[in-house]
Amino acid sequence: MSIIKHIACLFIFGLFAPNAFAGAWTQDKGKGLIITGTSYNQADLAFDSESKLRTPVEFEKLDSTLYLEYGVTDILTLVGNTTLQDVSFTSSQGPQFFRGFATSKIGLRYGVNSKNSTWKLAVQPSLVIPAGGEAVPDGDLGLGGFGGELRLLAGRALRLGNRPGFFNAEAAYDFRSDGAPRQITADMTFGLEVFEHVLVIGQGFYRHTNDAIFEDDAILANESLKLQASVVVDLPKLRLKKKSAGDDAPDPVNIDPARRTSLQLGVFQTVAGRNIVREQGVMMTLWNKF
Repeated sequence: MSIIKHIACLFIFGLFAPNAFAGAWTQDKGKGLIITGTSYNQADLAFDSESKLRTPVEFEKLDSTLYLEYGVTDILTLVGNTTLQDVSFTSSQGPQFFRGFATSKIGLRYGVNSKNSTWKLAVQPSLVIPAGGEAVPDGDLGLGGFGGELRLLAGRALRLGNRPGFFNAEAAYDFRSDGAPRQITADMTFGLEVFEHVLVIGQGFYRHTNDAIFEDDAILANESLKLQASVVVDLPKLRLKKKSAGDDAPDPVNIDPARRTSLQLGVFQTVAGRNIVREQGVMMTLWNKF
């Protein structure tokens, strides 16, 4: 699938779906969040078993991601995500290509403390649904069957001077059937509103996957640390108008101030790792609250 098609999918999804960060916060009952995004990344070097960056590789990937949250109750939020992938790389079996869906997840986030608490704490179990794309970093495509993930989340609002911000931390354990390796992840996010309607976000993503044997093929344990920097800009609201009876001049329609679409642009790179490619790339997402 071409990059133009992926970007088109992003904006089509965005039209039907605001400025919000998911993290440890649960959605209010009947409210929700849709985040759609496209990222492109490539690698020409990989970290070896000694964490040295000295192994030439050929790796290229294009992802289009759809992420959804919906408030079932004020403390219970339905969460789901899926990814459409276009990935190519060279392995010991020669050139490999895949176009289709990667692993998807659907789960529930439960807020374990009051929404009025300074720290927001949540637990999120999810069902892992297999597909033909990537399941674990640098693992065989289509690796593993159904599985589960248990995620713990903690976040809080911050204020630096007179500027609002937030901090969020997450840790998760993934397990898969059919010989797929276990995976541990830890993510940290810091966001700060530097100007009105302009948010700067810094993120770190740590991944550790243990070794495994899949279809008589050894999958080496790997780990990586990826850093990402992005900016989120609120987009102008469209003021729809309607005509009054007998009046050629249209009247403005009231717009819900909570409904806002935001555009996120960012760059990322793997800065450390073992038995894994050094990815570097760009990303673009739309945040839509309803």
